[in-house]
Amino acid sequence: QALEVYALGMPSYCLRTARALGNLAFEQQHYELARKNYQRAFDARDILLHESFSRASKQTELGEAQNLPPRAAYACVKCNDVKGAIAVLEKGRAQLMRESLERRWLEELPGLGFKDLYEQYTQAAKQYESIERMNGGKNAGSDDLSLQVKQASDAVQTALVAIREKVGKEYPQYRYFMEALPLDEMRSLARDSL
Repeated sequence: QALEVYALGMPSYCLRTARALGNLAFEQQHYELARKNYQRAFDARDILLHESFSRASKQTELGEAQNLPPRAAYACVKCNDVKGAIAVLEKGRAQLMRESLERRWLEELPGLGFKDLYEQYTQAAKQYESIERMNGGKNAGSDDLSLQVKQASDAVQTALVAIREKVGKEYPQYRYFMEALPLDEMRSLARDSL
């Protein structure tokens, strides 16, 4: 229960705790418990990725959960959930591939005629990262800093929604830009990139 609270309020702590509990359960061959904790770690990672706007932040979050997909898949197989194992492996692979594609797609926006959206996003992301650096990446302590973080995050989210809506009308790959993909979309991306 504590991990569920952590996932919403402190996803980085939830990720580390759930990963450690999952690994402990895995080593003790309690695969159902390992599977549940790995899923909590993935949920926390997804929240962190959603809140991470810089390449460095995303690489850090992906690194925290790097070895989890194979272990989680193994735990799924041991629990007779082969479909779950395949989904975990596909999602892990697709997430890495997607990070690479999204960097490229972002850089392509000006050439597609969406320079204004590119600039809106990059300015908002830089502002957010600047506030994070001033705060040292910790939870905001003062009300003023909390407000600045929220405003900067809202500006980034507004830019992302605009990219998804405006660019996504003409270029379908942008419909889920920097957002969690449904499994069918992940499979489609994986097939298209081969």
